[in-house]
Amino acid sequence: MSRDVRLPIATARALAYALQAGRLRDRNTRPATARWLNRAGGGMRLAMAAMTATLKREA
Repeated sequence: MSRDVRLPIATARALAYALQAGRLRDRNTRPATARWLNRAGGGMRLAMAAMTATLKREA
C-alpha cells in the first residue's frame, strides 16, 4: 500500500474513533462505566502502539 493511501485511511479511522467516543460519552451516565471505558480505550491504544513498534519497515 502506498504512502498516499495510508494517511487518508488513518485520518478516517481517527475521526471515526473520536466520533464514537463522543457518542459513548454522551450516553454514559455512570462514573464506573466511564472509568471502564477509559481503561479499555487506553489499553487498546497501548496495544496498537506496541504493535506499531514491532512492525518492520519496508526497504
